[in-house]
Amino acid sequence: MFESLDSDKEDRMLSPIYILSEESNFNNTLNTMMDHCWDGHYTCQKRLSRFPGLVELNKAYEIYYSGTTPASTRYMIQGGDTGDYLKVKVDFSKSILYKVFADDVEVTSKRYDQTSKAIPALTGSECGENRYEQLTYVYEFYIMQGCIVRLQAQEHMIGLARLQMSIDEFFSDDFVSKLSFALGITTDQIRVVSTQTGSTIVYFQLTSSESTETQQRSNLVELSDMLASRHASGTLDLGAPILDLVTSVITSSGVVVTSGTGNYVQKTVHVSVYILLAISAIAVLAGIIYGIVKVAKMSKSYKEISNIEATIDEGEGKSNLSANKVGENNFEIIEEAKVES
Repeated sequence: MFESLDSDKEDRMLSPIYILSEESNFNNTLNTMMDHCWDGHYTCQKRLSRFPGLVELNKAYEIYYSGTTPASTRYMIQGGDTGDYLKVKVDFSKSILYKVFADDVEVTSKRYDQTSKAIPALTGSECGENRYEQLTYVYEFYIMQGCIVRLQAQEHMIGLARLQMSIDEFFSDDFVSKLSFALGITTDQIRVVSTQTGSTIVYFQLTSSESTETQQRSNLVELSDMLASRHASGTLDLGAPILDLVTSVITSSGVVVTSGTGNYVQKTVHVSVYILLAISAIAVLAGIIYGIVKVAKMSKSYKEISNIEATIDEGEGKSNLSANKVGENNFEIIEEAKVES
């Protein structure tokens, strides 16, 4: 049995949910329960996000949510005998960091092992034993009969650092101590989750010691800005030259708040970029020259049109004067003819 503990547990749809076996073709598809209240003659459209699923005990299963996964969930075995267990994987499909509690006691997630260069597998030593694969966003935990496991999302920062050193040199150095010293935080707030070669790429997570989510988010943004600032100024010491550094602050619901820095110490620009820039500059210059010539031609044309209009006006004036003089002469001749008569 598992259920959402979020405030919208009666409104948000999470189903269908798939329970898949890692050892067989078992597939149990669960839907949300029917409306459980009435509003007069109509159902209230509220459905409790609680899902009972029939499974075989002492096996490993994977759970896939179709909707957005809740920030807070709890899991339990109903039925069975003492000693029965389930090993459960939950695919959250995005980066969300959870605290895991067994009967309200926090169980620390397994840490990255430098010898095996991986996060150790679950041993089944205790209820709530858990591990997190950041690259696949999968949480894996161990639940025993009679024990309630609760997952609570938290604000966190994820980071990627590429260091100019070999993997062996990285593990012989203390990356976590250097990072905690640079940020002024305790080492338990930092977790290395994965490493890769090339030179050495290390994925890490940071949490805040503040009490509320708002304070945690603000504190993590400050830490992200501090990393970006010190990296840009060249004063960040992580044991080797930093070739690349990327950080992102993520809320408990999986929303990326801000990203810090993602720049290299030295970057090369491909020659094609310079060619494109040169062509663009020539095109802009040609456009400006064409515009100037066009304006000059139009100005000259306007002047010629103005001169023509002035000439026409002057000609019309002279024609009117001549017509008036002819009319006056004709009038005088007519008058003289009348007198003679």
